[in-house]
Amino acid sequence: AVGVHDELLLALARELLQHVAEHGGARRVRLDVRLEMDALVLRCTDDGRGFRTPPRGAALDDGHLGLAACTERVEAVGGVMEVRSAPGRGTVVRAALPPNALLRSPRSFNRVP
Repeated sequence: AVGVHDELLLALARELLQHVAEHGGARRVRLDVRLEMDALVLRCTDDGRGFRTPPRGAALDDGHLGLAACTERVEAVGGVMEVRSAPGRGTVVRAALPPNALLRSPRSFNRVP
């Protein structure tokens, strides 16, 4: 990650860990960032209480902004964020940033092909 994407990864990690601490009731949390195929992937897995994953619009209507805001930030750079959870089964969040997100920051758009 370069520049603004470092900040995005840190913001995502902070929001996900805060969500687990406040709502998850987890005993174990794993957070990792790695290069998978051609994407930089942040994954957060916990063994907490889990939840039903409503559509983003319904979550926003109910005032649940955290995960929806994270999803929008990832999509804004051309990435994809997936949330898998179920009551009593923990949660897995995966955010994948595309290769161009790895190479570019706002200052380097004109220098990178």
